[in-house]
Amino acid sequence: MFSSKRLFFVVIVLAIVLGSGYFWRVYENEKRVYQDLQIKIDAFVLELKEMRLGLYRSSIQVNNDSLSKSVTQVKAKFSDLKQSVAQTDEYALQCMLDEEVAHVYDYTKAIQKYQSAHAIIKNSVSYLKNIYYEELSSHQTMIQDESLLLIDKILLGYYADDMQVQALNFEVLKKEKNPLLLLHVKQILKQYKKIKKIKVLLLEIEKRSYETLHVLRVKAESIVLKVDETNRIIVIVLFASTTLLLLFALNAYVSLRRQNRRILVLQKELEQFFEAFNYSAIISKSDVNGNITYANDLFCKVSGYSREELIGQNHRIVRHPDMPKEVFSQLWAQISKGEHFHAILKNKNKKGHPYYVDTYISPIYDVDGSIIEYIAVRYDVTELVHARDEAISAHQSKDEFFASMSHELRTPLNAIVGFSELLRKKLQGSEHKVHVDNIAQSSKLLLHLINDILDLAKIKSGKFTISKEAFSLKKEIEKMFERFKPQAQKAGITLGYICSCDEKINLYADWIRISQVYTNILSNALKFTPEGGKIECYITYKEGILEATFRDTGIGMDDKAIKNIFSAYVQGDSSTTKKYGGTGLGLSISKDLIEMMDGRLDVISAPEKGSTFSVILPVPTASTEHVQVEQSTRDEHFEGHLLVAEDNKTNQLLISMMLEEYGLSCDIVENGEMCIEQYEPDKYKLVLMDVDMPVMGGIEAMKALHEKYEKMVPIIALTANVMRGDKERFLQEGMDDFIAKPIEEADLKRVLSHYLA
Repeated sequence: MFSSKRLFFVVIVLAIVLGSGYFWRVYENEKRVYQDLQIKIDAFVLELKEMRLGLYRSSIQVNNDSLSKSVTQVKAKFSDLKQSVAQTDEYALQCMLDEEVAHVYDYTKAIQKYQSAHAIIKNSVSYLKNIYYEELSSHQTMIQDESLLLIDKILLGYYADDMQVQALNFEVLKKEKNPLLLLHVKQILKQYKKIKKIKVLLLEIEKRSYETLHVLRVKAESIVLKVDETNRIIVIVLFASTTLLLLFALNAYVSLRRQNRRILVLQKELEQFFEAFNYSAIISKSDVNGNITYANDLFCKVSGYSREELIGQNHRIVRHPDMPKEVFSQLWAQISKGEHFHAILKNKNKKGHPYYVDTYISPIYDVDGSIIEYIAVRYDVTELVHARDEAISAHQSKDEFFASMSHELRTPLNAIVGFSELLRKKLQGSEHKVHVDNIAQSSKLLLHLINDILDLAKIKSGKFTISKEAFSLKKEIEKMFERFKPQAQKAGITLGYICSCDEKINLYADWIRISQVYTNILSNALKFTPEGGKIECYITYKEGILEATFRDTGIGMDDKAIKNIFSAYVQGDSSTTKKYGGTGLGLSISKDLIEMMDGRLDVISAPEKGSTFSVILPVPTASTEHVQVEQSTRDEHFEGHLLVAEDNKTNQLLISMMLEEYGLSCDIVENGEMCIEQYEPDKYKLVLMDVDMPVMGGIEAMKALHEKYEKMVPIIALTANVMRGDKERFLQEGMDDFIAKPIEEADLKRVLSHYLA
């Protein structure tokens, strides 16, 4: 119900609630203490004021008992105040109150002096009053009138509480013969002066007391305010925490209800999932020794065994003998370490018939993390395996078809291209040479189309490979543009290039494929640039990056056409195909080739504004071991007699005529068996061997010749099998060199120069 995080949250909130309640009670008690202190301070101040009022009443109303009672009340109130301050544990307040003790002592002492002075005055006034009454009631003059008038003023000032001592003339009393009268008047004068000083002292003491009491009260009020503020915060926290607890409890209740419902839903879904899983997958469990402890219905159905026959048996009961033991060794090595195992296994059912299962095996752990069982989930993929085998077989058939198609198309093209070259050399008339050139050009276009189709097929099948070798960029670029100059001149197009690369630098890449990309782009530029147009090419090599930019002033393309030109068999639009022709393979193959070489092809174009193609390729420089020494050009005339194995009559005639051009003679046989019979060690200097021939092929004949003769002249494969890998395969079988059909004159001259030196 509760996760560890939620439980921690509840504990924290409960702690806040309980702590808030505790501190609220503590602060409330403290608040009551300081409120009581305020009351005690107010009561003490009130008593001080009451006592002061008593002091300043008229002298006749002065009652020593009343003042004594007030002093007692003041002391009592001060004692209560001291007890309240002691309860606060405030050291500063206690120190202030200790100072106030001295003030109260001085105050009460001054009051006692005040009472004593008033008592003396009252006694003297009583004496004067008696003398005054006697003088008024007697018919004899006892004292002088001036003295009687002075006594009258003293009595009137006393009872009116307005004694003006300084204004009285006491000199007249000295004339009287009554020393006691003079003594009482002097006492009144003396005590009034004393009272005046006492009043000043009382005012000072009261001032200090009121200041101290004011500070005490302000301090108490501030503490009460702080306590109120703290309690308000505590109440808010308490309310918020309680609300959170209530909300959490409500949420927990709702979540629990939802979880219960979700558990029921998941339980139902799990049952349905397990039912579907059981129906679609072969499930079994086994102990750590591989003995079956559980088997579902589908396992029983596929294997042909009943559940009773499977339980307790080892999984070897369904193992097919064709499966290598190493697979199961690897299986146990992985699952015993806690790893998962996945493979397609070949099993057998009860009748011994094979079936294939895509197998997943995982360990099952106990609470201590130890492996106690293994669960195996298998899917019957017998039909998929058969379909895969059929697809592989079909793919092999397709490859064989392409190889056969390539061979069959190149064989007649070999004659067309070869005889065209021979005729071009022998014919004198310019008109006939034009026709022969057209034939040669058409045959080369057809050969280029065949190569494009085969390349595309190999790229899509994933069997296309890049072969790297050293080459001089400067020289190869010059050769490439020399081939295009006649075509550009004929079309009235200005063709120029700049190659900013050191002639001494050799690069290491597949130049054949790079030149194929460049050739496709240049061919398109020549095709779509009108007469009077211009084609400019810039080739740079810097820091391992080969960049070639081709700009033309041709018809250009819109954005839609740019997207289409890299799709196989598609050009910019249908009108382009009708007007300019072409299959639309060139740029599609070029893009694939560039991506295979980890490069990038960028296009910028606009209708009627020409196009710019940029090819960027990462190309390293060639090391010394990659650079081969270029053979020197040899004389085009050689000496010697050759043996040629070729089954096609037309190609027999072509080869003999081409060899005659180099001053060579030859014997021609139609198959490998005849080649073995015809061959004599001292008669022939070279053997040109077709690969596909009736009765016996070239590879078989070559091997037989090597077995028969210890010292064998070079045997050259002369074949139309030019699929990627054919050349390497023939050389690995034992051929000394390779010439592809249609025969390129440069290729033939290279072989003759190398072996007939």
